[in-house]
Amino acid sequence: MNKITFRYGDGRTLQCSYEELSVPGTIGKKPMWNHEALLLYAEPLRPVEILCGCRDDITVPMHVVENPIGSHRYHLRTNRGRSELHDPSCLKHALDAPAKVIEAANANSAVQFHPNAKGETVVEVSISLFAGGIREDAGDERVDIQNDVEQTRPTRTIVEEVEDAEGTTSRRAKAKFGGLIREWYLVGREFALANAARPGYLNRRDVVHGMWRTLIMDRVCLGSGDSLKPTAYVPHKTQTDHQNGDRKVLLGLLRGVENAEDSGRDIRLHIQGINDVWTVEVPEPLTKKATDIKEQMLVGVRVRRRGDTWRLTHAPFAVPLANPDAMWVESGLEAEAYGALSRTRFGVDKPLRVMDEVGGLRPDFVLTGLDKPVMVEVYGRVGDPSYDEHKETKQTMYRTHEREGLLYYLEWDLTEKDSREAFLSSLRALESRLP
Repeated sequence: MNKITFRYGDGRTLQCSYEELSVPGTIGKKPMWNHEALLLYAEPLRPVEILCGCRDDITVPMHVVENPIGSHRYHLRTNRGRSELHDPSCLKHALDAPAKVIEAANANSAVQFHPNAKGETVVEVSISLFAGGIREDAGDERVDIQNDVEQTRPTRTIVEEVEDAEGTTSRRAKAKFGGLIREWYLVGREFALANAARPGYLNRRDVVHGMWRTLIMDRVCLGSGDSLKPTAYVPHKTQTDHQNGDRKVLLGLLRGVENAEDSGRDIRLHIQGINDVWTVEVPEPLTKKATDIKEQMLVGVRVRRRGDTWRLTHAPFAVPLANPDAMWVESGLEAEAYGALSRTRFGVDKPLRVMDEVGGLRPDFVLTGLDKPVMVEVYGRVGDPSYDEHKETKQTMYRTHEREGLLYYLEWDLTEKDSREAFLSSLRALESRLP
């Protein structure tokens, strides 16, 4: 059990072990830093020198890193260029090792992953699929659903806590509807890329086709392990059993909106799937959210069957898919940025899950090809205090990591004058350093 030595400016020296500073991990078998234990050595004393004693011949220098957000705020990082000096048996290696996606789901997480018999990743999403919604009268039938309180924007799920007679225990969290569509998109996109006619090239219909195929293959399931097939549909001419049961999820590309002035009734959404288009009526309380959707957006809706028609029961979820390869983006500004990034020689990733290596943030884009990753953030919202606070947190995090030589940071901030030109100039400067 090797010791870690902390030396402070007042001359004092303290020692402890990695076992004292870590806890067994819930992510696979990976241990995690114990925030409360490390806090005793990091604050308020602020060590001036930290040495790992995993080897007999030398000590390996480290330092404390403080993440401004995330549940594990402090951790120890080896000084730049010294990581390889740790002994192979040192627990620091296990603490630094990234968890694999297949192991990444906490037992209480709303999203779980497991391989099927073919070794393909299956995503299982825990969700109260039809909770909330609107209340309507329909003749003798009264649809009694609670007010629409469900958020559809995909967010990181926080595990719920429940008190019982024996103390506090955790229970499985619930995903938002947008989170289900996001996970389904990721599995479908993976399938589409693996079966693309032109390697690396996708259009929007390719992605929808991939989502349809992975639905049929049961690679996206509900939290109970039940198939999503009896509930969710991508419009297709061969499908005739979609009328069985009255509550469904429809997914496809928005083909168009038929306004009330044109039809003399509620507005209608036309959703395109695989060589077919289905129509969904939109009741008045949801009209504004439905008309905000642009054509060719990926759209997921929850509907109720009324005779021969579908009728919307919840606010629709829609997201743009940006060229050149139908990438999920969250705004027109992100789509423009993605187009610019895709024209460079960088590899471009769009993280749709949080990244533990940057304190639980989810960068807008990550560029690869240099000696370190390039984190890219696009800031477009103005006048939102909570957004501004989170923006400041992200900027502090990235700039701190950049000073430590761990990454490069690039931002496009609409609040700054000539922000587009500054962004593109910084992007070109970084691209010039590619081998």
